[in-house]
Amino acid sequence: MKTKYVLILFSLILSVPVGCANETEVSDEVSGKYEETQENIFKKPPTVFISSGVEQVRGVLGPYSWSYCCNNGETIGIEASSDAPPNLVQNNEPFQVTSATPISIEFETAPIKYQVKTWNENNKVTGTYEEIDTSNHKGRTVFEILVTWEQGNASYSFLLDIE
Repeated sequence: MKTKYVLILFSLILSVPVGCANETEVSDEVSGKYEETQENIFKKPPTVFISSGVEQVRGVLGPYSWSYCCNNGETIGIEASSDAPPNLVQNNEPFQVTSATPISIEFETAPIKYQVKTWNENNKVTGTYEEIDTSNHKGRTVFEILVTWEQGNASYSFLLDIE
C-alpha cells in the first residue's frame, strides 16, 4: 500500500514541471505575437522636432489624447492636459532663425495629419497654417503643432526668435 502512494506521489511530482513547461511555451508564443503587433505602437506620442537644416529643436509636449494595447490585449487610454503653448515654452531658450530660414517639421513617426498655429503672449491663437512660415513673423513667436496619429493626437510647442 505504501508503494502505491509513493508511486502516485512520484507521478504527481513529475507531471507538475511538464504542465508548467507547456504553459510557459504557450505564454511565450502569445507574448511573441503581441510583441510583433506592438513593435510600431508607442505608449506615448512620438517626438516632433523642427529643423533649420543646421540645428534641430525638440518640441515641448503639451496636451494629448493617446491609446495603446497592453500585453494582455486590453487598451490603455491617456488624456493629458497642460498649460497653453506660450506658458509651456516661456522659460526655454528660443530657436534663433531669420525670416528667410526655411523650417521643416520632422516626425519620429509619420502622422495622419498636422496643423500649425501661432500664439501671442496673451495665450491667444493668432494664426493657423499648414507649415511653419517665418517670413510673416518677427521677434519671439510661439508655434504649436497639432498632430494626429492612428493612436491619438498631441500638441507640441516651440519658441522661435525670428530676426
